[in-house]
Amino acid sequence: MAQPAGVVAISLDPDGPAVKAGLLVGDIITAWNGKPVNRVRQVMHLLTPESVGTQVQLDLIRGGAPAKLSLTIGERPAR
Repeated sequence: MAQPAGVVAISLDPDGPAVKAGLLVGDIITAWNGKPVNRVRQVMHLLTPESVGTQVQLDLIRGGAPAKLSLTIGERPAR
């Protein structure tokens, strides 16, 4: 079985906004607000300081099944 196109969440900050919003390691993000994503750079380009507080809809593959996740982009924790 071929891997679906998308961006795999392979490492998430346990205190970060993605985890708090419900994203899990292993989720494959296939679309961001209905627009297909297939490169990490696409997702990182969308995660700007100006995007904090913005509501987004992610289409995912989770455990082999399609899923949707609505979340509000949060600030990354200080390092």
